[in-house]
Amino acid sequence: MKLLSGFARLIKLLIGWVMLILFGVTAVYGIFDEVRDEPGVITICFLMALAGLWLILSAGRDRKKAEAIRTEETRYRRQQEEAAQERYVQQQRDEIRYVAVECPGCGAIGKVRLGGVGRCPYCDTPLQGK
Repeated sequence: MKLLSGFARLIKLLIGWVMLILFGVTAVYGIFDEVRDEPGVITICFLMALAGLWLILSAGRDRKKAEAIRTEETRYRRQQEEAAQERYVQQQRDEIRYVAVECPGCGAIGKVRLGGVGRCPYCDTPLQGK
């Protein structure tokens, strides 16, 4: 899609320059030549030259719009990547890990937070999460 829009801008630019030069030169020549041409023909040549100028300016505006959209897409992608990274870091920070610890009092297996202290659910003996 980007290639097609770039190609369309290039075609618009080329056609604009050809029209501006061809009809502009013809109109100026028609004004200053020895033979008096029809004023309508000269007017049409000037109008076609203005249409060529409009195409050139339009291609420039299209290019600026495409660059602005590309910049906005890049900024949006970067924000999404940063947000995903922040979510991952927060998830790693918030993740609570548990370990299975055998109770020294009754031999039951208790679940204790890693690095924390808990109690055996059966005999209430303190358990160390190592």
